[in-house]
Amino acid sequence: MERARTAYREDYERRHFLALADRWAEATKLRAFITAMTARSEDAGAEWTAEVDATIARAATLADSLDPTTRPAAVMCEVPEPKPDDLKPFLGGLSAYGASSRW
Repeated sequence: MERARTAYREDYERRHFLALADRWAEATKLRAFITAMTARSEDAGAEWTAEVDATIARAATLADSLDPTTRPAAVMCEVPEPKPDDLKPFLGGLSAYGASSRW
């Protein structure tokens, strides 16, 4: 059971940090787009409007909300106490509910 609990914790943390990395990657990609659009604004002239600037500002706010590195507490991973069914994938076919009465 202890090995199953350890495997559960490691799997939970892996999924947590990969999800954070995905959010960070999305924010990074969005910021690169914003940078490109902002650089393009210098060449756009009259086509560039205050509405476009406002849209880019909203995109920057979205990038900040996606990026877990802007909020250190977001990277914390508190693994919940596993329920018996949570341990099932890590028990190699054994029951998380204890020994069967037929044994």
